[in-house]
Amino acid sequence: MVSPEDFYSEDGIKRILAECRERLQLRAEGKLPEVEQDYQSYLRSSLWRRIKRRVLKRDQRVCGCCGGEGKVVHHRSYAPEVMEGKADDMLATVCAGCHAIMHFDENGAKRSAEETERIFLGGQRQTEIPTPRIDLRRRSQAKPAEWPRMTAVQRKLWEEAKQRMLCERHIAKGHMEYQPILDSLNDPQGSRLARVERVFKVPRIGG
Repeated sequence: MVSPEDFYSEDGIKRILAECRERLQLRAEGKLPEVEQDYQSYLRSSLWRRIKRRVLKRDQRVCGCCGGEGKVVHHRSYAPEVMEGKADDMLATVCAGCHAIMHFDENGAKRSAEETERIFLGGQRQTEIPTPRIDLRRRSQAKPAEWPRMTAVQRKLWEEAKQRMLCERHIAKGHMEYQPILDSLNDPQGSRLARVERVFKVPRIGG
């Protein structure tokens, strides 16, 4: 198994070269396993779907970086045993925002494997969000430019802030049927957006 540290030592380089030669030989003999396909093809494979379901279930769909809802399975290593589903400890459930932060910096440059791992282990705890821009003429509100790099926690906070502002705008226009939703959103005992939408059958104009 090749590790990031191998790139910084003579013995490590030798191990990498040896593994490359072995892979080339296997390719020439037509003996490469399923996971040696093109990576995108691998992500569409039944093998990856089984691994992903297993890891998401293990982690209860909780992002291991921010603690919000996670739907992405992050490879902490691309070693053959990990890709073949034999080392799930090197796979982790994360949200899309944390995954983007781990792999790319603010300028879009790809991070090194060491930096990606450091960010994953350090976690993401930010809760600040951009102010939602509300336009009641729209059926749905535009996501902020920061959305791709917002964690699941930040996205949930933004959605709740958006819903609160929508209610306030509608109430200001005399649509008092939105007051119960606003009251529930402001309830510290658990104003969860999904619960609000389930309990109150109020049309989400401009939502």
